[in-house]
Amino acid sequence: MAWLRSANDHWHRLCRLSWGERALVVKAAVVLPLAILAPRVLGFRRCQSLLGRMAKIDRIISRTFQRWTSREATNEDKFARAARTAVIVGATAAHGLPHSTCLQRSLTLWCLVRGQGIECNLRVGIHKASGQLGAHAWVEYLGLVLNDRDDVHRRYRAFARALVPKGATAQ
Repeated sequence: MAWLRSANDHWHRLCRLSWGERALVVKAAVVLPLAILAPRVLGFRRCQSLLGRMAKIDRIISRTFQRWTSREATNEDKFARAARTAVIVGATAAHGLPHSTCLQRSLTLWCLVRGQGIECNLRVGIHKASGQLGAHAWVEYLGLVLNDRDDVHRRYRAFARALVPKGATAQ
């Protein structure tokens, strides 16, 4: 019976989201499985290119249905939208699918944020602890971390360049 109560709670939380946020939940539920499977089938670079093309298509569709506003979105507005997208991707990953890695969640976030017309970077870092080499992935907007703690740079040494699809440039 506890699972039914939990499902009911999740449903009520979903209903409290705006229509735009619900659309992001659906997009995350579609993109995350791709981010899990595509690197295994296509390889990482082709997967990132595919997700980058999906983001471009999403951006075009979004512009078509977007209401025109009198002002351009500020960096603070963009960061707030990107951070909210990170929360939604995290919640979708936690409640929708079996275990996903930080790279898969970061690829999903990278795709959805770029689909909103917000340029962001996929970053990967490494660290060595107790003789073990560890790696971690996260997404940044203007150097601000979206889907991890702000001290991720102290815990992981990031590669010099962001991971970008072939033919693209980092922000």
